[in-house]
Amino acid sequence: PPVKHDFGGHLARCEYFTVDAKNGDFDGVADEKSFVSLLITDGAGELTCGGETVKINRQGPTLYSKMGAVLPAWLSERIGASSIAVFAGSMPGGLSVGQYGDMMLAAKKAGALVAVDTTALKLADYARISPWLIKPNIYELAQLADSPCDTPEQTLATARRVREVTGINHLLVSLGGDGLLYCGEGGEFRVSSPKVEVCSTVGAGDSLLAGFVGGKVAVPASAPSVEHTAVTEGEAE
Repeated sequence: PPVKHDFGGHLARCEYFTVDAKNGDFDGVADEKSFVSLLITDGAGELTCGGETVKINRQGPTLYSKMGAVLPAWLSERIGASSIAVFAGSMPGGLSVGQYGDMMLAAKKAGALVAVDTTALKLADYARISPWLIKPNIYELAQLADSPCDTPEQTLATARRVREVTGINHLLVSLGGDGLLYCGEGGEFRVSSPKVEVCSTVGAGDSLLAGFVGGKVAVPASAPSVEHTAVTEGEAE
């Protein structure tokens, strides 16, 4: 679990340590500490500053030389046809975008459903991989497609284009306090979120993705009911 340190009331430091990287005879992480996040606070303990969440992330772990070349085969041996492989967060140092994509393709070839939530890939990368799901936020969607998302109509048009170009099954666009937009094989719709007091937005997108994946695993539910589960999880976080 994260370890919180207080630095005079204005800085909260959370350290995340790697799990046992030697499981499965794989020791690819060169750094003991995998992640450090600094959250700027308002001085009264709230994880906001001026009404906004300000987060400074330490660069993630760096893979040992040549590990990127062997990771696809390593994944293929350990992922089954009933798996959902989630690739999320910043890309590790020492790993190229091409190698990251090769890992996703290896998981897909092994029969897994591939879900992606990262800013490391471009539209052409997604077209090459054609994952089962991607989950950008509205700003990342605009950047990915190089298209404006200033209105609901523009956002939907951009989502349609991304799905058409990439061939993905499900596109989840998180809209912050406005819920999310779904564009995929289950249809096209927007799911509103209840108005809550926001303490911190950190982890909300991760929880939304987890809610969707969990809903798909637990019950072969219709897309709208799974999306409501996803939004509920994101709000609760």
